[in-house]
Amino acid sequence: MRHVAGALPFDVWVRDSEGTCVYANPAASRRWPGLVGSTARSLEQLDERWGDAHDRALAGEVVRTEGKDALHVTAPIVDDDEITGTVGIRIDSATRGCADESAQVSNELLSMLCDLAPALIGIRAVSGDDIIHVYDNQHAASLFGRTPEQLRGRTESELGVDPNMVSRARDHFRRSLEQRRAPFEIVIPTPRGSRIISGVVAPIDWPDTSRETYAVVGQDVTELRALEAKALLADRIGALGTVIDTLGHELANPAQIAILELERVEAMLTDPPQPDRERAREALRSAIQGVQQMMAVAEDVRTLLRGREHTVDRVDINRIVEATTHLVRSDKATVSLELERVPSIQGRRVQLAQ
Repeated sequence: MRHVAGALPFDVWVRDSEGTCVYANPAASRRWPGLVGSTARSLEQLDERWGDAHDRALAGEVVRTEGKDALHVTAPIVDDDEITGTVGIRIDSATRGCADESAQVSNELLSMLCDLAPALIGIRAVSGDDIIHVYDNQHAASLFGRTPEQLRGRTESELGVDPNMVSRARDHFRRSLEQRRAPFEIVIPTPRGSRIISGVVAPIDWPDTSRETYAVVGQDVTELRALEAKALLADRIGALGTVIDTLGHELANPAQIAILELERVEAMLTDPPQPDRERAREALRSAIQGVQQMMAVAEDVRTLLRGREHTVDRVDINRIVEATTHLVRSDKATVSLELERVPSIQGRRVQLAQ
């Protein structure tokens, strides 16, 4: 506290309950040598009114006296609900004028920076179940098709904002109290159509209001999200090109198996008088598996076009190996397999056969 008071350009001093000055910052010490240790009425340079202000402050009053050359403020010091002394401040007219002018310039600069910033900047205050527009820069006001002056002091309900959106905004505000700031991304209906706004909200102390106040800083990412969606679509189209490039090969193999096995069944049922039923059943199973593989490839294409994740199933590795050997089997060649029983696994049947 002493470091803060010591850096102030105006006079600050502290008196105990007896009226003795126990602290004076450098500015006050330069103005009144001997201030520390004096009482409110003992120093010749001090007006009698200072003693009266000290007594009134000890009674719990904040005393403000504005003279021709300075503003005097005396306030009680409270410790555990007990007044233990007073603090006095003197700001001369020149310093006060410079401070007021600096504050005005700072506010103008801040407003200018907010208006020039490419972001949407707003200050919001919570009023019961509603939200008040304390400040909006040009970009934020344009979302509502209004000027900053037309929005100032208006509530969301007065502006026709959907109550559900107001409720979600209050949820973001409460979350920012816990996290110091909370990110958000919302879709806002505007006169220009729906816009996607992404940003952060944070609690702040704002002058001239005792309500909960929050700063909202965001940017319009509507076009960015549209570009991202187009990029994702381009990736899918590129992947689809790869699938189409191999689609003929993927469909040709199981189709060839199905045709060969169906021809085999046809020969078994027409040529010999006693067809081998077991071989016929095996050929039919192979044909069915070939058609299933073609259906799986077609499903892969549909999955890719819809942007969904590929699903996996429990598959029998031995059955896949048996089906794959039909690619090299013919009437003049025999393939023998000796397969041990193995547990089924999670996978995609087409990719494993490939």
